[in-house]
Amino acid sequence: MSRATTTSNKRLVIDVEPLREDYERTLRRLGGMLSPEGSEGQRGGLEIAAHLSGWLDDHLEEVRALLEPFADTCPVTVYATGSYGRRRVCPGSDIDLLVVYDDAEVSTCDLGLWVGGFQTTLRDIGWKVGMATRTPEQCLKLAREDLSIAASMLDARLLWSGGDTELPWASGRLAQVVADQLRERDGGRGFVRQVREGCRIRHQRSGRTVYLLEPNLKTGRGGLRDLQALQWSAFVLFDASSIAELARMPGFELVDFTALRDAADFLFRVRVALHLEMGRFANDRLTFRNQEVLARRLGYEDSRDHAARDLLAVERFMQDLYRAAHTLASMSLRWQDIWLLPEVDSRPVAVADGVCVRQRRIDLVRLKDQLDRNEVLPSPVEEPRLREEEESPSGGTWPALRPGGLASVLHPTSVGLLRNNPLRIYEAALDTGLPLHPVAETHLAREAQRVNVQNAQGPRMALSLRRLLCSLDCPEELIQSMADLRLLAAVLPEFQAVTALAQHDVYHVYTVDAHLLRAMHEVKKVLTGEASGLPEHAGPFVEVAATIPSHRHEVLVLACLLHDIGKGRGKGHSAIGARLVRDIGARLMLTSHQIEHLVLLVREHLLLPLVSQRRDLDDEETIRHVALTVRNKPILDDLVVLSAVDMMAVGPNNLTAWKAHLLMDLYKRVCHVLENGLDAVWRTNRALDKARGDVEGLLEERGGEALDAFFSSMPKRYLLSTPPRVLKRHLEAYTEAQGGVSIHFAGASGDYTELTVCTSRRSGTLATVAGVVSAHRCNILSAQINTSREGVTLDVFALQSAAGGAIPPSAMSRVEVDLERALRGDLDVSTLLDQRRSGLRGREVPPVATVVTVDQGSSSRYTILEVKTRDRVGLLWVIARCLLDAQCEIHVSKIATEGIQVIDVFYVTHRGEARKLTDAEASAARELLLGALADFERQAREQACTSTTP
Repeated sequence: MSRATTTSNKRLVIDVEPLREDYERTLRRLGGMLSPEGSEGQRGGLEIAAHLSGWLDDHLEEVRALLEPFADTCPVTVYATGSYGRRRVCPGSDIDLLVVYDDAEVSTCDLGLWVGGFQTTLRDIGWKVGMATRTPEQCLKLAREDLSIAASMLDARLLWSGGDTELPWASGRLAQVVADQLRERDGGRGFVRQVREGCRIRHQRSGRTVYLLEPNLKTGRGGLRDLQALQWSAFVLFDASSIAELARMPGFELVDFTALRDAADFLFRVRVALHLEMGRFANDRLTFRNQEVLARRLGYEDSRDHAARDLLAVERFMQDLYRAAHTLASMSLRWQDIWLLPEVDSRPVAVADGVCVRQRRIDLVRLKDQLDRNEVLPSPVEEPRLREEEESPSGGTWPALRPGGLASVLHPTSVGLLRNNPLRIYEAALDTGLPLHPVAETHLAREAQRVNVQNAQGPRMALSLRRLLCSLDCPEELIQSMADLRLLAAVLPEFQAVTALAQHDVYHVYTVDAHLLRAMHEVKKVLTGEASGLPEHAGPFVEVAATIPSHRHEVLVLACLLHDIGKGRGKGHSAIGARLVRDIGARLMLTSHQIEHLVLLVREHLLLPLVSQRRDLDDEETIRHVALTVRNKPILDDLVVLSAVDMMAVGPNNLTAWKAHLLMDLYKRVCHVLENGLDAVWRTNRALDKARGDVEGLLEERGGEALDAFFSSMPKRYLLSTPPRVLKRHLEAYTEAQGGVSIHFAGASGDYTELTVCTSRRSGTLATVAGVVSAHRCNILSAQINTSREGVTLDVFALQSAAGGAIPPSAMSRVEVDLERALRGDLDVSTLLDQRRSGLRGREVPPVATVVTVDQGSSSRYTILEVKTRDRVGLLWVIARCLLDAQCEIHVSKIATEGIQVIDVFYVTHRGEARKLTDAEASAARELLLGALADFERQAREQACTSTTP
């Protein structure tokens, strides 16, 4: 039991230890309500929040009693506002209180003493308290001037009154008084417009999609602020002050109310779990680490043992979270839009059976519509009565629902259209170029939950779906509406599995369905040559797309939409997707040739990106393999456009100039083979003579002995695959080295910088360059090690700054100085890296497993080692040194970065014997790499812990 004493200077001292202990016990109880295995049994989020709010009410009353000595001189009325006012408070949330007083009865001194004692006591317990003190006049004045203050007072709930209860502000009617004031001018529509605009601005600021890597549960799109916005609007317009009372809104049906309530319930449960996990430092950002922790805490498990699914617990959890957030965002925005429609309805104009234009939007025909023929349509068929009562979390009943809602005002023709082919409404929007009416969207959202399977697979709906998806003129907003209303997943059931499916990494910015829709919209821009909105490096792919005949556009668009449709169903999503699209193509009534083309594109959609970024493009065996796989140029054209669009849709700026260059380089090489036969290679004597002549033509003086020596000693495949202007630069570096070291930079502008290092020091050059470059915060995109017959190495690196783009000239100078010292043995690379790594702090990210694979079959001359691991400063230096210790000579290195994961590929031979590694040698190199990378990761974690320790 808490006690209060008064000091000699009349300051109140309260023993809060019993309250603090009780608060901690209550939080432990809440933790037991989160999962089925919890001590309290699983409860809904709304119930948990209401339980905590009730506990706070009781203990605030206890604190008030302890402050009774001041009550006579300070009669105040106290309201709970914000989430506490709505009985939706979570552990660690701010407890917002509004103290309303009459300045004629309460002195500033007495008020300050009471508020100070009250607030200090609550904070001593461990609560985050925010208190505002206002007179009734100030409350109304601020409500007129400040939208956020007005909204907070709409949530005001009376805790206790200290004034004349005949007065509205002292009788608990503050929220109603504020709402009445907001309605004075235009019935509250101006306030709702401000709230709706606030939602738009907030969504832009926090991300326009709910599918963010680390969503904010409160202020992000689909966060709980969207629920609050809906409730504020409903309260001002219709006097609906709670989620339950939303059921009384005009047009609301049971299906709408249930979806909204379930989404809010889930999000509150997640927020309670997040705040309990973070303790006193609670916020609403759901970080990667917390996503994993909360998935387990809320009872999610990995589903790898299920034949049809292959999802981590965290991915299943995030899929449910995104679906709930999407429901909340779409319903909040759509219903606010409905409530803001003009009060005076315009005369609708029929455009198809059951479809009309109303208020310059496509809508469904209603019962009493007078169309342009001035005819009143007949009465509708009576709709079945909906269930009127349902249990609420508190054990009572929800308010009775309207029988039929908006459906009761629809004409039978419109009802039949919804049931048989709701896509005809979208076709009407496509034909007229008008957006959908929000009321029509509401009907479509409901119908998505009961689409007839036979109708969805029937020819009429299939043709409508094919037209909408494949039309290059179909606005992005229409297809997005189909996805948002879950209608796309209803008529294309295979899409359901990837809807809101998150991939737990920092490379894939969007969920799978959002990525696929972006890919489809991007390819339409590419096919129409619409440069606006495309990455600046997309130009070559637009040129390829311009050569694709129109009869192949449909298949290419479908391939972009469906290329990842196999994800979430087990390993090998490309092969799984190929099987799925065969059935989809048949339902969409594609020809057998189109279906086979679609299947090949989906099955091989990763071929070109993986080969271009992870394999040696100078290896003719690699090029022949790709040519044999794609078979002909039409497939190659479609595949390269699909590959580019896939990379564009992964995230902003993912298609870099370097990736585009590699992809087009592979495309051109495969084109050459397809046009000239599989035996066409670039190593004939005639081609070599031509390359030498091209280089000599660029020299100011004839090449003579230096050019002859260069071409006779360097590898043929290097000479034949390198452009003449680049060979000229390399010749100058080769000549300049003359037994020493030559360092040259090229490409000071653009997306990357070329670094050429020529030295007679054969072994370890890659490790040295990698260490120095990493120490200067630069990234190596690729490395090609060319060794002459005399043992001179000419190593070519593609570099990029840490921020992306070419290396600035000032940085080039610093890299050159340190690199020359390191190659001469005057600088210890390990020490340099340690100095540059100190003080670095990485962001919290998901763990990345280290995998090393050996490929002995893709090349007849080299063993290929592929390393997948977490990207860190100095990683390539560690790998290159390890391979040196394993007696491996590196000839080609390709580096591909996907978020925080790096995929490094090395073409190696046995050092000194110029042969492939044996299986035993390759296995030993793999084990050395795994051990070195484990040590490197452990050291990095220890250093990170040291850097964060004060």
